[in-house]
Amino acid sequence: MTDTMAQNKVNKSFTRKSGRTLLVKFLNDNVDFEDIQLEGLLNNHFIEKSTSYFLTFDNVDHSLSAMHFIRNKYDSNVRVKFAHYRVFFTLENLEESMDYNTIKTEHKNLIESKGNFSVLYYKLYRKEIDILDVVI
Repeated sequence: MTDTMAQNKVNKSFTRKSGRTLLVKFLNDNVDFEDIQLEGLLNNHFIEKSTSYFLTFDNVDHSLSAMHFIRNKYDSNVRVKFAHYRVFFTLENLEESMDYNTIKTEHKNLIESKGNFSVLYYKLYRKEIDILDVVI
């Protein structure tokens, strides 16, 4: 590996893709979050054990603007990030000759058609010749 390639790997940081659900944790207990009105908020679920909120919005734009609003308003008293859910599937009856992109596109479309879901990442992992594990 050349020095340039190694430096590029170091400079790259992981950025979460934007989703509709935010995970919000206030570091200061004196924050009254219940009275805040956020555009597009569909669900506000408080987790008592971790003192965190899961906020689900109607679209990615509203969740992104809410993230910026919360970070600006509460500054260092809050941690906010997009919540991602990893779902694993086992697909059977797949053959070696099947095209990866076709499987990926058809499966992604099937998942998104069944509800209000957004597939942000999709990767097939081979376990055996005729079985592939999928991470979404």
